[in-house]
Amino acid sequence: MYNIICVKFGNKYSSDFVNKLFKDCSLVHRSFEFYCYTDDPEGIDSQINIVNPIGPTLKGVWNKLALFSNEFPVKGKNIFLDLDVSVQNNIIERLESYEHDWDTLHLVHAPWKDNKKRYGRLSSYDVIHHSSVMVWENSDQWVNNIQKIWEHFNSGLRDYFMRKYKGIDRFLAHEDFHVEYLPTHITLSKKHEKFDPHKRMKPAVITYEEIDVRLEDLV
Repeated sequence: MYNIICVKFGNKYSSDFVNKLFKDCSLVHRSFEFYCYTDDPEGIDSQINIVNPIGPTLKGVWNKLALFSNEFPVKGKNIFLDLDVSVQNNIIERLESYEHDWDTLHLVHAPWKDNKKRYGRLSSYDVIHHSSVMVWENSDQWVNNIQKIWEHFNSGLRDYFMRKYKGIDRFLAHEDFHVEYLPTHITLSKKHEKFDPHKRMKPAVITYEEIDVRLEDLV
């Protein structure tokens, strides 16, 4: 069984985004469980599994890191999707089509970020990945390197890390966690990449990073 997980904290995105993501996933995937990790389940479709906060409520996107905790109740092969993505094709079939390494955290490759101005302290430097789509596996039977991400973050320096880094992408990179990138037939950036049918397969997920997305913008 595969798990598709989203995170909803704060009021940036309404429950309608959660419900749309679930509906879109249901149209292209067959066997999966859908979970929403949230502090406010009001308005969320009753078919969606709700996961209540574990430990402290964090700031905004930092709540994503709790998914790597050994206390997070969802176990197995996990696919995380931001609420502002558009599901186009079956990501599970795409992952099954090659020997995906589930023991390594996989993120979206964002080479366009490498051209941004870098300045000041190292923690301000941008990084060439982002976490709008993440893929990993966890289990009650072992603690792998992915679960150690949460242990490191929650080791007493949690507030320091949230002040130091602008989001979890920079935290993962500058704290030297090993990550890999999802192949190009999994994701496509709406803003930074153009789909060329002669060069690549139609992506499973379209990402909208750095774009203020309305529900009607999600194709």
